[in-house]
Amino acid sequence: MPVTIEQIQSAWSTLVKAPESARQLADQIAEQIATIDQGDQWAPAYKREAIAKWRQHGAESLAPMRRDVDQAAETLMTAATEGDRPTGSDTAQLLAETRAGRAWARLRPLLDSGRSWPSIVAEIERRGDRPGVDALLDELPAYLRTRTPASLDTAVDDQGEDDPAAVTERLQVAAVRVLGDREGRGRSARLRLHVAARHPLALAALDAADARVTGRTDGLGAAIATQYAERQAARIESMLTSSTEPTPEPAAI
Repeated sequence: MPVTIEQIQSAWSTLVKAPESARQLADQIAEQIATIDQGDQWAPAYKREAIAKWRQHGAESLAPMRRDVDQAAETLMTAATEGDRPTGSDTAQLLAETRAGRAWARLRPLLDSGRSWPSIVAEIERRGDRPGVDALLDELPAYLRTRTPASLDTAVDDQGEDDPAAVTERLQVAAVRVLGDREGRGRSARLRLHVAARHPLALAALDAADARVTGRTDGLGAAIATQYAERQAARIESMLTSSTEPTPEPAAI
């Protein structure tokens, strides 16, 4: 059964809200533990037992939140896969494939001649070249994988390498900018970008919360990992908001 818009909305919201929910839970547990720890009226043995119970409660409360986050990401990725499937009449699908094929026949010689793929993607965005976006989504990742090492120096991304994840991410941004995020491949790209931005952040925040409530010794590392995930999420989302107005909630995607 296809993923419904209500399921997409719920999954979208789950990923957005998870970090703050995790932080609030960790704050509540920390407050309870501090109250017990500072209480002079309780014996040390009672304090240890009470604190251990609160830590266990916190860990048990985070577990279903983590499952919900993973399920939300899976739901959105399933919806994205469904959105990739061709729609419309056979004639319309054939016409779209023909246009994409012609676009690739036009774009590949540019790549073969040494033109960088980021510059080609940027030009396609400026021109609103829908067949060009389809062609690059279909062909560019495989093209870059089959190039010889020597040719890799002629087309590098901003990080200095043809990282497959960076290529895919950039193409998805182009798909949203050119195709829009309301249907088809543009919508699928927007869902994938949301997962790429928000799922790692949610998991990092949950792990940091777990470190706090359980008293793990790697709490600082977990907090740093969360900060890194926040920067990555902001980077991905800024690529969309810098030149387009993607729907903040998927109801209108």
